[in-house]
Amino acid sequence: EAIVSDWLAAHPSDRAWIVFDGARPDGRTAGRLRVTFTGGSGAHRADHFICDFLRMRRFVGASYPVCVVTEDKDFRRDVQALGVEVASVESLRPEAHPPDAARSENAPYRSAD
Repeated sequence: EAIVSDWLAAHPSDRAWIVFDGARPDGRTAGRLRVTFTGGSGAHRADHFICDFLRMRRFVGASYPVCVVTEDKDFRRDVQALGVEVASVESLRPEAHPPDAARSENAPYRSAD
């Protein structure tokens, strides 16, 4: 969560949504960072939740760019199959990208998992 907060501090036009497996009822939103726990039981609940969100986003015609950040190879493949950009956690580190002022107009919106 700290690396995402650092990213948001350096990129004021971005927003992030972190989705975790887990039954904790204390998801929260603070500024441009939203944290959600999927609840229930079973493996890969966050992956399914995110893929469902991405499918619904496409269904309603949302056009804003999204990038899912993950290190999970299977989840990466599932997200790419939905036509969504995927990046590694390392890409969020400050040395990987300049702040907004130095980024191009086409820089992607970043959403973290």
